[in-house]
Amino acid sequence: MSVTLPEILDHLGVELRPLNLVSRTPGIVCLGELELLPESLRDVPVVLGAYVWHAQPGWAPIDRLELERWLVDAPSGCHWLVSERKLVEMRAPPRRDDIALILWGPKRISQWLGTAVLTGELEVDMSPPPSETMVNVAERAEVAEPPPVGLAVRPRIQLSNWFIEKGFEPLATQPLLLAAKLWTIEGNLVGPEDARERNSWTLLEDPFSG
Repeated sequence: MSVTLPEILDHLGVELRPLNLVSRTPGIVCLGELELLPESLRDVPVVLGAYVWHAQPGWAPIDRLELERWLVDAPSGCHWLVSERKLVEMRAPPRRDDIALILWGPKRISQWLGTAVLTGELEVDMSPPPSETMVNVAERAEVAEPPPVGLAVRPRIQLSNWFIEKGFEPLATQPLLLAAKLWTIEGNLVGPEDARERNSWTLLEDPFSG
């Protein structure tokens, strides 16, 4: 079973204070503000009060344009951006006068975690995970809670506004309730070199979608 960067930081004793910071750069999320850093933990490039960001796994590398977009929304201060995605080579990352940016790519993360394993700060469980059989899948499907009865989805289009935008005269309309199915699909997007990105999709199946 794979582990995430937040789980690793928690295991190492790093404490983060959650923040309501939203980045408009896809795949880059703020894990929080650094509140506690164990003295035994080595090579952490930031001090208490720094913002810790995580670029989630994906096959698309992070380039200068994405970093510049992220800098627009980032608050002033020290930022540690840990990227599990490949970084495009650049002479120097983009900068802002009121921001100190420490950028780590996959190679630097691997070196840091390898050192933590060798020094005993991070333990690795080498036991193979239990394989999931079709029986297990069927059992989970049976105990899964069904959606609430009578669930209705609000329309996204307001007809009165739509008529005005299209230049039509207001017409008498009547709402019509259609039976539909709402599917939630979870899985991995597989890209070049077998790179995988976990994602979730919600699909609406109605009589008009075929």
